[in-house]
Amino acid sequence: FNPHDYADPTRGFIFVPGPQASRHPLTIVDPGLEMPYTQQWNLSIERQMPFNSAFRVSYTGNRGIGLLRFAQGNLPQHDPVNGVFVLNHPNNAAAQRGQVIRVAADAECAGTNGLTTGTGAIPFTAACPVVVPIGTLEYSLRVPRTNERRPDPRYSTNLLVSNAAWSYYHGLQVEWTKKLSRGLNFQASYTFSKAIDTTSEATDVGVASGDTNQTGNDSRIARGLSLFHTPHRFTFFGTYELPFFKGRRDLLGETLGGWQFSAVVKMASGTPFTIRNTGGVDLNFDSFIESRPVIIDPSILGRIVDHPATSRDALPRSAFRSATIADLNNGIIGRNTFFRDGQKVVDINITKFFEMPWEGHRLMLRADLLNAFNHVWYGTPVTDIAATNFGAITGTNALYQPRVVQVALRYTF
Repeated sequence: FNPHDYADPTRGFIFVPGPQASRHPLTIVDPGLEMPYTQQWNLSIERQMPFNSAFRVSYTGNRGIGLLRFAQGNLPQHDPVNGVFVLNHPNNAAAQRGQVIRVAADAECAGTNGLTTGTGAIPFTAACPVVVPIGTLEYSLRVPRTNERRPDPRYSTNLLVSNAAWSYYHGLQVEWTKKLSRGLNFQASYTFSKAIDTTSEATDVGVASGDTNQTGNDSRIARGLSLFHTPHRFTFFGTYELPFFKGRRDLLGETLGGWQFSAVVKMASGTPFTIRNTGGVDLNFDSFIESRPVIIDPSILGRIVDHPATSRDALPRSAFRSATIADLNNGIIGRNTFFRDGQKVVDINITKFFEMPWEGHRLMLRADLLNAFNHVWYGTPVTDIAATNFGAITGTNALYQPRVVQVALRYTF
């Protein structure tokens, strides 16, 4: 298409009405698609406390209903007992049309011929080191005959959009607030929570973020901790004005009095991540590559992997192995079962006003120390067991900011 060619902007394209001649995908939106909604509930107890402060405990719940879910449709069928009938359609291979095809006796390696080049080459692998013949009416992982097993031969894998996802959140919140008195005020809060769902991103049906939808459209196996799940979070904000020499206009008062300190503390658990395997295989012949490995050592589940010096010990490669057909629904690791480094940041502010001898004139000195203790916030480790550096932390979190010191002077009159 060339919008600048006014004589022939479509470059000779002629629209021919009717179905497409070749197999193609569709995006199918549920005709009953509705706006997702949430149900929320909470209960709070608040008590006035000494020192001009208040204490509050709250429980908050949230349920997401009818959230968007992107799934696959027209996936290949697999019946290990009765086989799969191949429809008599020109998009299907002639040798299988109108026939029943069955899974080969060697479902993993049948079809391996050792060839490395040319049409039909299926080279040897570590799992399939010898030639294994396959019949015309058989299929295997190496010769899956994917399209022939689709329910509708007109299409490839379709994208289905529906209100099939859900989420739950439960949180206990504790908050202590002190109003300004004697130069001090602060607010401190702690949240203990849990968030679960059936995939946190509606459109993530692959492995880009590791939040995989195991075995295609199975919501039961997709259920897990949300990508944003943060079990512990503590925040503090407070200011304090030193009482020494306050209000004095002599030398001691102007130099040592009136200093104000404030601080912001943010501490949060790391969010979870999923171990994956880019060398995974199709466990149930639905053309969807299951990208989670099998967990050999369940004792490491839930570990926090938060420092480059210990990450590979905390996440040993020996604790996982690639899944095989025999592992379907048995021992495959779940979504978001390990935790990355969390946030630990302290920001400090120091402010001092100097009164000038002239009415209405003041000099302000302000120093800001952002991430004052320069605590490093590490990124996610390498989560692919097929990588040679699996478990290594190679960088910092995208939101990490090294210590920044800012000093400012401002004169007002």
